[in-house]
Amino acid sequence: MSDSSVLALRTLAILEAVAAGRRSLPAIAGETRLPSSTVHRILLSLVGGGYLVAPARGHYCFGPAALRIAQGISWRDMLIDIGRPAVARLARAARAHAHMGLLEQGMVTYIVKQSYGRGAIPSVEGTQLEAYCTGIGKVLLAHDADGSAESALRGPFVALTPNTITTEAALAAELALIRERGWAIDDEELVPGLRCIAVPVHHGNAQQPLFALSLSFSAAKTSIEALQDQLPRLFAAADEISGQLNAGGG
Repeated sequence: MSDSSVLALRTLAILEAVAAGRRSLPAIAGETRLPSSTVHRILLSLVGGGYLVAPARGHYCFGPAALRIAQGISWRDMLIDIGRPAVARLARAARAHAHMGLLEQGMVTYIVKQSYGRGAIPSVEGTQLEAYCTGIGKVLLAHDADGSAESALRGPFVALTPNTITTEAALAAELALIRERGWAIDDEELVPGLRCIAVPVHHGNAQQPLFALSLSFSAAKTSIEALQDQLPRLFAAADEISGQLNAGGG
């Protein structure tokens, strides 16, 4: 590893230590396991650039330059940037429409969509659809451990197709099955002629997934059994995205 790479890694380690709150030089050295002289030299450079400030003698916290960088970052934008290439590869490999979505106010928001072929489906990036009748929605509702989407579990549920789940009891039974097996299916519940399979994507050690991936197929050409053949691809894509999100130990 080059000297510049070592310096970059040490600088990032120091910034991560300070991210937890105001820290003294000895505390930073202890957390990063770097010599105090090295920490002091890097701290001086970070203070000089405005990335850190020393509000009290020998103690450091984030400065205005670090805040300017952070203000340009959102969790959603990061998810989209990380997830889009994996979703595109997933769509090509499965020869199907692929989505990444999350729950917001009990609705599914599609944040990444990769179309495949000429078939059209009723999803657009940034728009929302009901959670109870979509693969992504059901897999996330099934893992709603903190009850943030509780309102979405209560009816009435509009019957969008003959296959749409329309009672609380039926939805509860479906979500219990999804929790047990780890994936969800939309069997022509949102749109006639469209089948979808979805899996959750986990971040760190959190039991509740923040978002999910799905693949959508023509029901006339794809059986329920054939949908399940796509699970290895879906889980591989989920693991890829999760691995990138967790690369920093978050």
